[in-house]
Amino acid sequence: MNLSLAEASMSGPDRQAFADRARHLARRLGEYSQDNMAAGWLEDLEFMVWQDLTDRRLVEDLLVSPDGCVLPCLYPEEKDEFRRLSEAIGGWVVYDGDDAEDQAAFVPLRDWTVCFEAWFERTRIAVSEVQVAQDARS
Repeated sequence: MNLSLAEASMSGPDRQAFADRARHLARRLGEYSQDNMAAGWLEDLEFMVWQDLTDRRLVEDLLVSPDGCVLPCLYPEEKDEFRRLSEAIGGWVVYDGDDAEDQAAFVPLRDWTVCFEAWFERTRIAVSEVQVAQDARS
């Protein structure tokens, strides 16, 4: 787990507990992806799940990405679990193909929300373009 963005002031045991919680969140995201798409970590998974956690779905009953990938919405228990895990680390985890250990990296919440907003805007535009194209065919 890439913890380079984690708080530098953490001591050994605190840092280990933090890393364990972040790994658990990454593992649960991967399990959700595997269960729903048979993919260990679907591209944009972390963003798609965050859509649901923040109740900002662009398509009813689906989580979407700019490339047209879709996932089912989370069950209420799953939303609660992901929120709790995120709060426990004060951030979120993202796919990091450069991290040989387990390919997830921690991002503090303040940085994550900036990344998510940019991604969400790209996704909103992509969904709008698809809807316009569908309306034009009707």
